[in-house]
Amino acid sequence: MRPYLPRSAAGVAAVAAAAVLVTAGIAAPAGALTPNPSPTSNLLAGVSAVSGSDAWAVGSYNDATTGASKTLVLHWNGTAWSKVKSPSPGSSFSQLYGVSAVSGSDAWLVGSYDTSDGGVTKTLVLHWNGTAWSKVSSPSPSSVSYNSLDGVSARSGSDAWAVGDYGTSDGGRSGTLVLHWDGTAWAKVSSPSPGSGLNGLTGASAVSGGDAWAVGSSSSYDNPYVIGTLILHWDGTAWTKVKSPNPSCPDDINSYNDLYGVSARTGSDAWAAGDYGDCATNLFKRATLVAHWNGTAWINASAITTSTSITSSANPVTTGTPVTYTARVTPAPTPDGGTVAFYDNGSLISSCSAKAVSSGRATCTVTYAAAGSHTIRATYSGYADFARSTSPSLTETVKAQAPATASVPVSSG
Repeated sequence: MRPYLPRSAAGVAAVAAAAVLVTAGIAAPAGALTPNPSPTSNLLAGVSAVSGSDAWAVGSYNDATTGASKTLVLHWNGTAWSKVKSPSPGSSFSQLYGVSAVSGSDAWLVGSYDTSDGGVTKTLVLHWNGTAWSKVSSPSPSSVSYNSLDGVSARSGSDAWAVGDYGTSDGGRSGTLVLHWDGTAWAKVSSPSPGSGLNGLTGASAVSGGDAWAVGSSSSYDNPYVIGTLILHWDGTAWTKVKSPNPSCPDDINSYNDLYGVSARTGSDAWAAGDYGDCATNLFKRATLVAHWNGTAWINASAITTSTSITSSANPVTTGTPVTYTARVTPAPTPDGGTVAFYDNGSLISSCSAKAVSSGRATCTVTYAAAGSHTIRATYSGYADFARSTSPSLTETVKAQAPATASVPVSSG
């Protein structure tokens, strides 16, 4: 396992499962298509393919003789997977988490390994030159805790990114770690760590020299159970934080959201994947999370589709008489959350710009001073894992109030 506590309950469960596997001494299934060098524990964490006859899969395995965790590198030649020799510099563990292949003679692996001097773990970077894997020097900014690289994305022999995190002397805090390869050396590049607690990156994808993404999560030091997705973007000059979906109960003290991988095709088409916690405060219930970048914003592609409708309490209505519009969101968000904005002829009704949704309903009351026709729409903001939606238009007819009829006295005579 990694030299620090996993950032999520899912990670804890995975570590626990691995511990059971090692203890029980479960051997690899007979006839397995991929090599399993250990009789107890074998794990693959990343994969990258150059062609139908050139692909790499990486991870780690437990050495049955020494008990040490060692790097595991498998290669696909179009017919079979075979184990390829790879450096394991750690004294007790050397693990690989990510791989990115540019060509048959240029590929990168990233991970971490421990040292014998004080237990500080360091970043691990391996390079394939077409013949062998070799260790390449890489920065490890923390001298008191752990350093880890979890994802890598290489575009060419002189442009590659590796991402991860590093710890501090306070186990409750960590920072994002971003390294860049310029064809000569790996160097640390400044990156945001917005959380006051743990900050980490687990995936990276580069489209061009001026367009790359990194994903992960961040948390608060005061409330470490509130975990939010983290997406960073490289514009050719700097890494900046970009707003990202967090569908898990925004108002709950146990809100959990995380992203593990990202793949970008163009400047307006990228995908990120992870998971989020259930709003019923069941900390161990998880749902898949997929987010899409459309060139403008990251959208929760896993959101529950909603529909919004709108009705009027009086149509037509006369001037000077209040009319109430009711927006209904289906299915009703549970728990209650989100707001509805009401629009009249395309303009936001200022007094009804953010009406709270309760049991799937929100209302807006207005009074018209002049006769005319009004096109009314309602837009639900979305909340947690419930998606945004806009109602069909409703045409409200406002009629002038009839003039008062004057009374005529009746003469008697």
